[in-house]
Amino acid sequence: MGARRAFAEQGSIEKVLIVLLVFTVAIRLAHLALIAPTPLIGFQREFVDSDMWFFDQWTQRILAGDWLGRVRFHPLAAWQLAAAPVEKWTEWYGAAPTFYKAPFYPYLLAVLAFMKVPVAGVFAVQAFASGLSAWLLYRISRTLFGEVAGLFSVALYALYAPDIHFTTVLLRGPWAVLTTLLVTDRLLAVSARPSPGRAALAGLAVAAAIVVNEAMTPLVILAPLAVAVAGPSSRGLWKAGLGFTAGMLAGVAPVVARNVFVGAPPFQMAVTGSVVLAVFNSASSNPLAFSAGAENFAPVMRGSGTSLFQVLAACAQSFPSNLDWVTFYLRKTAGLIAPFENPDNLNFYYAAVVNPWLGWLPAYGTLLPLALCGAFLAWPERKALWWCWGPAVLALLVTILLTLPLSRYRAVWAIHLIPLAGLVLSRALHWIREANIARLGGLAMALAVCAALEFATQSEVVFRGRSAGEMMYRPQEFVLAARMEASAGRFAAAAREMKQLAALHPNHGVKAQALGLEAGYLAQAQGGDPSKNGR
Repeated sequence: MGARRAFAEQGSIEKVLIVLLVFTVAIRLAHLALIAPTPLIGFQREFVDSDMWFFDQWTQRILAGDWLGRVRFHPLAAWQLAAAPVEKWTEWYGAAPTFYKAPFYPYLLAVLAFMKVPVAGVFAVQAFASGLSAWLLYRISRTLFGEVAGLFSVALYALYAPDIHFTTVLLRGPWAVLTTLLVTDRLLAVSARPSPGRAALAGLAVAAAIVVNEAMTPLVILAPLAVAVAGPSSRGLWKAGLGFTAGMLAGVAPVVARNVFVGAPPFQMAVTGSVVLAVFNSASSNPLAFSAGAENFAPVMRGSGTSLFQVLAACAQSFPSNLDWVTFYLRKTAGLIAPFENPDNLNFYYAAVVNPWLGWLPAYGTLLPLALCGAFLAWPERKALWWCWGPAVLALLVTILLTLPLSRYRAVWAIHLIPLAGLVLSRALHWIREANIARLGGLAMALAVCAALEFATQSEVVFRGRSAGEMMYRPQEFVLAARMEASAGRFAAAAREMKQLAALHPNHGVKAQALGLEAGYLAQAQGGDPSKNGR
């Protein structure tokens, strides 16, 4: 009877899992269907100086015939040219045809474009990639905390609003989520049963993560440490190490071969690392928001060379004292606490205006308190948690703290917190069944304290007296969408964009400009002359 009941329960779990996996993809496709008729679907072609535009341009160059990237393509945005002349950027980036960023994403886009897949099809592919991520998230959560925690993790991921948003943006976020989760899954497999083959797959997963996002390079150090403590004997450790190295080298071999062929440094995945560190880590950098003035990084670059370690050392030396340096990174850490979703490339809050139900779904403000409580409950599982789950989490955390805490990279990092949240939800369900009021009350109090800390940090550190509406609804998306609508002859739709901006943004100057533009678009919609409109 016991075996039959266990089999029935397992069958029920599998059915629930399948439903959740399908729902994960379906809700992302539903969001895609809602934004497809709007300018959001084409922002990558119009939003110059964004990474979306850069990936689109790189894709076009590949399709034009430069499949190996023989011609150096290091585009310079307006802020870069304002900060330093072209020759300085050539000096900092180098003259070799090294990839500007890790190459996976533009080559994926090129293959899909070659197959005549439209941009909506690209986003559909990314939605299915999220389905694979949900499956990996279930495997990870189940291994660490059990079946029920795994199901809760998938359910929370399916509804996690920032991930839904970035699935339909021409950025590599969904693939960074997928590959970093794969790293964790493979490290757990090595920990459960060490072998050279499993270690090789872990190394291959690390290579995939780096080829998707060059910022995952810390995994080259962190993942082998996890393999080393997985428990093999000294002889087995050597075999596992060789297997891991072989897998990682096999994964990066195509990029290395390409680099050698075109005359780029063999193991250099991208050229932007040194400048990125200088922009975001010098004494004059803004720890919470993008600030690209030449004073932020030009002195550091001139005095340090192009080595990552030299740049970091020069950044540290730019601070008047060690206390100033520590305070700077404490403010960055505060950005990991605030629930605010920074408008990185394409504003989440604008997407929630286009698709209102997106704003009602769980976001970082919901996830972080659950994850913090989950970290406390997970203490007994700390060895597997920190040595198998930790490497990808720590690599992402390092990337965030060396760039911006309020950015789209936090959305990737947040997905790795979901197993902890799944643990809390599974424990809460258990306590509800037991009617354990004391533990449920303690959990509710802990969640309330964490939520209060979040919003206090947001108000006092991130916003610092500025209104939420001013931070959340930047004019950029609304103005660009209005221009795109107007260029297509849809002046009434353009006017609606300006009306929404005026209604949502608290700044009176922004309101006045938006209302003036609305009047102009309405006049054009009615066939009149906007220059004669009095408002």
